[in-house]
Amino acid sequence: MDDDGLPAYETAFPPHRRTLVRLDAAPDELEARIVSRRDGGSWAQPGDPLRGRSIEDLRTVAAAASAMEPGPGHVVDTTGRAADEVADDVAGLVLG
Repeated sequence: MDDDGLPAYETAFPPHRRTLVRLDAAPDELEARIVSRRDGGSWAQPGDPLRGRSIEDLRTVAAAASAMEPGPGHVVDTTGRAADEVADDVAGLVLG
């Protein structure tokens, strides 16, 4: 999500404490994850817009994702890490 999506969350949850966390990965790992979604890999997003797209399109998507600026909030690097490790980091930031 880019910063343009933040106002919708701020409107939906105005009185509540919010912690913005962006999950990130090294460019090569991010590309591998995105390319694997072509055939349904990585994670099962219902109606995944990346499923079935060409490798070239997916590499372009990955390059754009890698070039994104962190923006507001926290960034958690997921490169080479298990989901439970990442979840622990996110929980620490949210519950902190």
